[in-house]
Amino acid sequence: MLKLAALVFGLWTSCSTNMLTLEALLGKDSRMGDWITLLQTLIIVLLSFPKRCRQRRKVPFAAIGFCSFLYYMSSSLNIWSLQYGISVPLYIVFRSSSLLMTFLCSLVFQKKPVYFWEVFFVLVTSSGLFIVSWATRPNPVEKLLDLDERGSVKGLVCILVCSFLNPLMSIVQEEVLNHQENKAEASEELLFYIQLFSLTGYIFQAKQLVSLAKDGLFSQSRISGEPLVFLLLNLVTQVFCIRFVFALSAQVNAVALQMALSVRKLLSLLLDYFR
Repeated sequence: MLKLAALVFGLWTSCSTNMLTLEALLGKDSRMGDWITLLQTLIIVLLSFPKRCRQRRKVPFAAIGFCSFLYYMSSSLNIWSLQYGISVPLYIVFRSSSLLMTFLCSLVFQKKPVYFWEVFFVLVTSSGLFIVSWATRPNPVEKLLDLDERGSVKGLVCILVCSFLNPLMSIVQEEVLNHQENKAEASEELLFYIQLFSLTGYIFQAKQLVSLAKDGLFSQSRISGEPLVFLLLNLVTQVFCIRFVFALSAQVNAVALQMALSVRKLLSLLLDYFR
């Protein structure tokens, strides 16, 4: 129980800090999003590489490939939605459906029994996210989402698609881990290979990434001082955030994991409001 509490607390603090630093960086230059995601993925792969080299793979390759695709698309859509000008409060309003979507997916695909308290907590948490998100800004839709602008529409589409991909990945990941004897070890292995295979997705973005680098995206004038601190803090907190997420996935089911992530989103919203 103490270990579970420590994992949840670590997830809340690291992921909330990561989200706030990401918003600050994209506020300085929205084009940094893809490079930040690439750097995050590279660091996680490099940190896990020595251990993975000494151990044989146990998770099926097909499961790894499918989870990698879902993770890459989800991460990219997260970044793209913010790049298109969607603020964190509005981002959380639409993403708050992830918990409800995960619960519905577990009923449809896993055919799990329905418990009153589980339904109660899912509805209360999801509703709470919508209400608090709406209350943090006066006239939030008018101020934060202009449907006459193509960028805002693209950002909205990115959030909506991502709100389905995240729950789907949670369900798939739970099913994969349920077939492993050592769930904790399997979750670490899955984390490494998902990150490793996700790197292949950046091949399609190579031209854009090189172009941004040539345009001086990482020039000393742009990433010195405060932006550099935010970048380093973002990379460090991302390592802890995703490790806590995968470690927690070995301890609880997909709905409980999304419950913890939803509470984390609420914390991010409150931190954004009181800044």
